[in-house]
Amino acid sequence: MDDSGAGFIDIEDERGMAIVRDPVRSGIFEVIRRHRRGASLADLTATGISPRQVTACVDDLLAAGLIKRLRARRGSAIRYQAQCERITIVANPARPDHVVAVRSAFKDATRDIARVLQESETHDGKLGGAERLIDIRLKLDLRPEEWTEFMRRLRALYDYVQVVSESRSQHAADRATGCDHVLAIRLVPTRAPMLPSPTVRHASQEQIRAAGAAEAGGMRQYDDLSEREREVVAFVAAGMTRPRIAERLGVSVNTVSTLVRRAYQKLDVTSRAQLQFRLARIRGRHGTDGGGSSSPAGR
Repeated sequence: MDDSGAGFIDIEDERGMAIVRDPVRSGIFEVIRRHRRGASLADLTATGISPRQVTACVDDLLAAGLIKRLRARRGSAIRYQAQCERITIVANPARPDHVVAVRSAFKDATRDIARVLQESETHDGKLGGAERLIDIRLKLDLRPEEWTEFMRRLRALYDYVQVVSESRSQHAADRATGCDHVLAIRLVPTRAPMLPSPTVRHASQEQIRAAGAAEAGGMRQYDDLSEREREVVAFVAAGMTRPRIAERLGVSVNTVSTLVRRAYQKLDVTSRAQLQFRLARIRGRHGTDGGGSSSPAGR
């Protein structure tokens, strides 16, 4: 997915900025972006938004050039695909009104969801002066394996406080001096639809042109890599160690180190994190793994 020609919204474009500020429209965009092969209207209404509102959101996103309509096969539903990975607000930092507008847009785009959560549940009664409440609310958007890990950690927390509490209560000389707090963890379903927020950044025209020139240079640097160097950097970016890469390719560790050093020099990177970022940008522009070869994890 290439964001070089899409995703740019001028700060003075009222219709485009309305999308950024609207959590429903920006949320629908993010849902579509996460469906790599396109999202149907049924996928979008599954979020809890009414079909009429979804249709209006899709029309606005199409008009802004943030998504495109995919050609439907016979008998299949029309699907929509994002035109960019993130939304960029183009502003002029030298203009105070632009700075204020950018701050306002980011405040809305990265809104605090506490208000919606508070609408779904209110506290019963008021707390006394000696009582304390730690109220931490966040939306859980977890995959099944992440949910399993979350529950495992909750159980571990429970086991820890239970052991400490029992130990202290058995040996405390004066129980009145001990902690008398109650820990309560509640999972609260929200009544209103909670949509994911897209990644929103701001940039000036000068920064956009400079970034475009830098990306073009990065592409030329990648083209300079040999077939073997591309293969090695793909393994490095995937997190493999050099001995493991050497074993996989049937070469010595010294050879792998040499290939890595040469590739780093050509790509002008000095760490694995920088390498991963560079390759991610290349994948985004080509819709591939950057080298035309299969993923290391799939071999």
